[in-house]
Amino acid sequence: MDPLLILHKADVAGAEPAERVNVTGIVYRGFDAAEVEKETGIDLDEALHQQWEGDSYIVASGVKPQ
Repeated sequence: MDPLLILHKADVAGAEPAERVNVTGIVYRGFDAAEVEKETGIDLDEALHQQWEGDSYIVASGVKPQ
């Protein structure tokens, strides 16, 4: 399974990096960091600009640890 970028405005209590989570949200194609920042108000790390550029991603409305 390929990794998928998930963007969420809030911290996810109880979740650790690389842990499986349940996500509710909308899938988008063609990640453009500047556009996503403008549309969501989420301040993205500069490394995301290159690492995920053009990939599919999810803007999450809810994220919960499994």
